[in-house]
Amino acid sequence: VTASFDRADFIAPVHVGDLVDFDACLTFVGRSSMEVWVRVQSEPLSGGSPRLVVEAFVTMVAVDAAMRPTTVPPLRLASDAERRRFEEGRVRMEQRRRTRGPRGG
Repeated sequence: VTASFDRADFIAPVHVGDLVDFDACLTFVGRSSMEVWVRVQSEPLSGGSPRLVVEAFVTMVAVDAAMRPTTVPPLRLASDAERRRFEEGRVRMEQRRRTRGPRGG
């Protein structure tokens, strides 16, 4: 389930008839939470270059059938770039926890 969206800056509008492309990348995994980076681009079907619409980090929480948080497998980091994104995600998750306070809300 989606737990939170970090700041999302909408940079350009999406027009009716545009082709919309979503890119997403898992950047950090905790015990039951995951941070996903999402980028959305749109492109007129009539031609033209893709344009950035929005970028955001989304925090998801894995839940069981009773909607209780459940453990997720660790993220396998194969490259230096993946390790860097993971560390940056870890820092963002710690900042979110500090901002939320002890009760999470």
